[in-house]
Amino acid sequence: GRALCNTPIWMDTRAGSLCQELEARVGGEKIFACSGNPLSASYTLPKVLWYKEHLPQVYEKAEKVLQSNGYLAFRLTGAVTQDKSQGYGWACYNVARNQWDISLCQELGVKPSLLPEIVSCSQVVGGVTPQAAQETGLLEGTPVVAGGLDAACGTLGAGVIHPGETQEQGGQAGGMSLCVDSAQADPRLILSAHVVEGLWLLQGGTVGGGGALNWFEREFAAAERAAAQEQGGSSFQQLDREAEAVPPGCQGLVFLPYLAGERSPLWDIHAKGVYYGIDFSKTRPHFARACMEGVAYSLRHNLEVAQEAGCPCILLAQGHQSRDAAGHGRRRQQPPVDPDKGGHHRQGHPGARLGRRHLPGRGPFGRGGRGRLWGLRPGGGRHGARHPGAHPQPRTPASLRTGLPAV
Repeated sequence: GRALCNTPIWMDTRAGSLCQELEARVGGEKIFACSGNPLSASYTLPKVLWYKEHLPQVYEKAEKVLQSNGYLAFRLTGAVTQDKSQGYGWACYNVARNQWDISLCQELGVKPSLLPEIVSCSQVVGGVTPQAAQETGLLEGTPVVAGGLDAACGTLGAGVIHPGETQEQGGQAGGMSLCVDSAQADPRLILSAHVVEGLWLLQGGTVGGGGALNWFEREFAAAERAAAQEQGGSSFQQLDREAEAVPPGCQGLVFLPYLAGERSPLWDIHAKGVYYGIDFSKTRPHFARACMEGVAYSLRHNLEVAQEAGCPCILLAQGHQSRDAAGHGRRRQQPPVDPDKGGHHRQGHPGARLGRRHLPGRGPFGRGGRGRLWGLRPGGGRHGARHPGAHPQPRTPASLRTGLPAV
């Protein structure tokens, strides 16, 4: 097997009109009842149908459609699999029962033969083949685990394994993952299986996360790049320092970070970014801070929707990742804005990396294990009674690694 062509990433929304057609023909309620999610052009199935309509020669040649981790597992082992944490993007995946709905798949217009076998995220799907060992330098027979959704792996890495616990992640996009013990769907949010067996994640996924700040730095931070080159450090750190000098609320300047439409909870591919409240008193640091605050408010919007859906949140941890002008990953220092506006900085974690490493054994964060992160309520402040698994001291990435199994 080989890859037939390049594939569009989640930000590609060319399949938007197909989603409208499917909802009208099949029924949005019927699709939601199965998958626990509304149709979105960001997801897998609309993209597959876009290929069917616009590149039929590719669609007809396809034997299976794999996620990126599934493709890596295939190249390493020959196994053709779909981890269950990413099944929700197919629309014909029943997220509550963890199985394909073949009848709905056919009704949606997709060949059932394209669907891979569904496996648990921690399942060993095979061993490294002799050919893969020769090509990669890995030992032949090395066990390969299915893996999972980046946000779900990050959620495990942050120690979010009990219902009600939540973590915030920030990369190109932004979002949060709330752990629940049943397939509790809400059409404004994203429902997926957790990488931990027996749990699900009710997620918020925005478009304007770190990508919004990256856009601002690229277009408006030439002075900060020059200063960073002279003084050392990063242009993003320069922007942080400038933003800290502006009072919270940016004196009325508001930024809507909808730079490529918006996902949850708006689900509008036509939404646009906006700066509102501009007057002669506003300076570039105002615009920088407003950009950061807009991202934080979009996260809070999702948290409030989750609470409206009956899911109270305990925010355990947040991870931040920025890139300097040269493109090198650098962990940001304490962020100048926070989604709860309570002034509490959570311990940052490289959660996705730790979660991926943790999947084979799940160690102290397995089902029923005990995480060691302080519980923080969205309103700010540590709550008096410890939630299940809470310990007095927050765990650092270094201390987390001591509990990880050898991989």
